[in-house]
Amino acid sequence: MAAYNLAVELDPELGRAYAGLAAMDAEYRKRQEAEKNYQAALSRIDRMTDREKYRDTQRLLPSDEKSTEGHRRTDGIGEAYPSDTAGHANLALAYFYQRDMTKALEEQKRAIEIHAAKRAAAEQSFAVRPLRGRL
Repeated sequence: MAAYNLAVELDPELGRAYAGLAAMDAEYRKRQEAEKNYQAALSRIDRMTDREKYRDTQRLLPSDEKSTEGHRRTDGIGEAYPSDTAGHANLALAYFYQRDMTKALEEQKRAIEIHAAKRAAAEQSFAVRPLRGRL
């Protein structure tokens, strides 16, 4: 977290730093801080690269938009960045929110196949938690 805070201090307009803070806040169940940082990241999304947008969109969207908008924004990740495990995991999450568990599992498997050595990190995806043991 210290590195993200330093990044924000050095460049207050760095949306990716706010997205990282928000993800860490969410992991530590600091919901209000996470929401504040998600909003800060969204307000700076124009300063993110396309790849960062693909990777972070699913987390940055409000709950009511995660299904359709999250899928629309992350659908091209496989073609644009085929080795990006986070992108595939986020697309899996978008399918999860659409209740398409078959496609969610397929995308998550792609992420795991790309970097099998990072299996522990890939299993942290929200889409995989209920499916553990079936991979």
